[in-house]
Amino acid sequence: MRKAYSKNLATSYILIVLGIIIPIIMTPFLLDKLGTELYGLWILMTTMVAYFYLSNLGLNTAFTKEISSDTDIPISNNLISTIVFFFLGVIVLMSIVTLIIFFNLDTFFTIKGDHLETGKYLLIIFFLSFAVGLISSIFDSILFAKQLLFLSNMIKVVSLIVTTSSTVILLLYGYSIIAIALSNLVIGVLLSMVMYWYSRKIIDFELHLKYVDFKILKKLFKPSIYYFLISISVTISFYSDTIVISTILSLTAVAVYSVAQKVVNISEKILFKITDIMFPNIAKLFHEENYNEIERLHNRVMAISIGLGILGYGTLYFIGPELIKLWIGNKLHIDTTVFNILLLFSFIHIWNHVSSVFVMAMGLHKEVAWSVMIEAVLNVVFSVLLAKEYGLPGIAMGTLIAHALTNNWFTPYWFYRNLHLLKARKND
Repeated sequence: MRKAYSKNLATSYILIVLGIIIPIIMTPFLLDKLGTELYGLWILMTTMVAYFYLSNLGLNTAFTKEISSDTDIPISNNLISTIVFFFLGVIVLMSIVTLIIFFNLDTFFTIKGDHLETGKYLLIIFFLSFAVGLISSIFDSILFAKQLLFLSNMIKVVSLIVTTSSTVILLLYGYSIIAIALSNLVIGVLLSMVMYWYSRKIIDFELHLKYVDFKILKKLFKPSIYYFLISISVTISFYSDTIVISTILSLTAVAVYSVAQKVVNISEKILFKITDIMFPNIAKLFHEENYNEIERLHNRVMAISIGLGILGYGTLYFIGPELIKLWIGNKLHIDTTVFNILLLFSFIHIWNHVSSVFVMAMGLHKEVAWSVMIEAVLNVVFSVLLAKEYGLPGIAMGTLIAHALTNNWFTPYWFYRNLHLLKARKND
């Protein structure tokens, strides 16, 4: 298990390093070639796709837990076929939502007339990319569940390099933002095919309507509805800022906020991955009722994450604004207040994230789902109210206040409360 964890962690950090280096290189390049308005439009479409992924209803997490323990091929056929065909139905429903947005794009968002047509084309292409990605996520979950995250990571590394290279080439030769989106779609299709091929090598499953079992779907829905509530709430909390900004302010403001957020997210990616890849192992320990090891692991990861957070975010507090100036030059003016608020939010989110991963892996996330939902609602309310008075800093502050009042303290509390009850019950 330790060897697999090391491989998974090492390749995860290769992916993270690329995820850091590529945006550092590409963001000023994209701003220069596309301009702030088109760059903001691209960020808006990316955010909308993040909302589209909520349509998986949390089934990916429930599926990962289920497929981790099932080795019987007939059961795997039923399980995989059921979720694949369900997701195909979801895609059909989401196509209707996409058409509604398509015909009302200028009503929902402050997009200038000259970019409206481009936005509509991008919306359709991004929807197709979402459809491919949704199906691909099933095969990615299989690799993750079978302790082959390193394989999934390396496939994504190749895909990321190819996607970035194609974007650079297309822009250098004067192609439009539409061409970039189409290129990304094609690469996404190829990635999905590779994921499917490797998944078939691990589990020799067969996809067919005859294997669809509604009892399995019902079984998956029981825990997944709360995973869904968590997913939708987290997405609202982390992506609603972009929607609020594009609705109340402008696409240029979206670009400004996005750049500040990218710098902060670099530290998040590094810190959160330490805990994220432990999900299958935590689920296994919980199944074995090894509660002492779960507590030891949780406390150790928490201490390491907070220590690294103090180092990383502390460094960014002092040199972050200057790094941004060196990075993007004078293309955008980044508000230092916005940057510092985002830093503080990301830092206090550390202990919440560690406990969240453990709680979800243990299947004790029902109450947490409601806490996160309350946070999401407060986030939107505070952000909208404060945006009108304070602009971008108000939106960032709304996100920070909503998190501090709710899920930031509740999830760690809920983890320890339930763990102590489980230990007491086992000893009795």
